[in-house]
Amino acid sequence: MTMTTRREVMALISGALASTTLGSRAFAEGAPKKGGTLRISAPANPSSLDPATGGAGSDHAFLFTMYDTLTEWEFDTLKPKPGLAESWKFTDPTTLVLNIRAGVTFHDGTPLDAEAVKFNLERNRSDAKSNIKADLLSVTAVEVTGPQQVTLKLKTPDTALPGISPTAPA
Repeated sequence: MTMTTRREVMALISGALASTTLGSRAFAEGAPKKGGTLRISAPANPSSLDPATGGAGSDHAFLFTMYDTLTEWEFDTLKPKPGLAESWKFTDPTTLVLNIRAGVTFHDGTPLDAEAVKFNLERNRSDAKSNIKADLLSVTAVEVTGPQQVTLKLKTPDTALPGISPTAPA
């Protein structure tokens, strides 16, 4: 007769529990419902949940999960890539045309359009509390040139502007 060691018994029990847990269906808690409390752990509270006024470096961990940006970037090259602006081009050295992605809505269901992008860019340029105002100093005017198109007029050429990517609360 062979003796079973304690280690072997524990391995058998662990294996049996794992197989029943992995083999069974997860228990759903019912249909999602509004309300409640989301608790998170972070090294610091955000200074603001407003992307224009968030000033602490740690705010980005919160803001980038809550808001989309006009452009994003490729992590390997840091080159700008489409975000809420599905495409952009410089029609001349001081004119940048942004084509805004269709079908995007804000949290309240309002569609994202050129007017909303203009509003956010103008607010980011002029709000006294804006922390990204300096990034937009080259912009002299923001014009709606189509339902999903915004044209930025610049003081001087600024090819880095698409990489700055101001956030838009969408």
